[in-house]
Amino acid sequence: MSEVENLKALLEEQKRLLEEQQKRIERMEAVNAIQNILSRYAAYHVASEQEKTADLYCRHTPGTRLVFNGDIYDEWEGVKRHFIYRMRNAEEDLSGRLYLHDMVSPLIEVAGDGKSADCMFSSHGCETGWNADGSLKALWSINRNRGSSLQGR
Repeated sequence: MSEVENLKALLEEQKRLLEEQQKRIERMEAVNAIQNILSRYAAYHVASEQEKTADLYCRHTPGTRLVFNGDIYDEWEGVKRHFIYRMRNAEEDLSGRLYLHDMVSPLIEVAGDGKSADCMFSSHGCETGWNADGSLKALWSINRNRGSSLQGR
């Protein structure tokens, strides 16, 4: 091989490596963006900001589904029904209550082409509240949450 051919081959290899590194950076940025969505979910849910929580879900993606305690909520209308109506009514007065639901152990996998991702995380929750007779009640929960997303959705 001539020196020019060697330089061309080296240049092509450098271009390939640069493209590969760019794709890796984009996938890592996607993981960070998904982690931020999970953190927003925890923050909004704990503050009982149900409209903001619902807005984290895909409004225009066919097949959007939320499963909560065995109940299935399909499409945007179902997600809205769960958060904006069911959860808001269940959590209308949080005064004097401890209400924590952090997201932990996120497992986020972005496809090699960067166009889709799957995630799974745990939500360990603890809550306090009041029974009808004024006595204290405490609840603990451990939930496993899964999600999939598509680029631009």
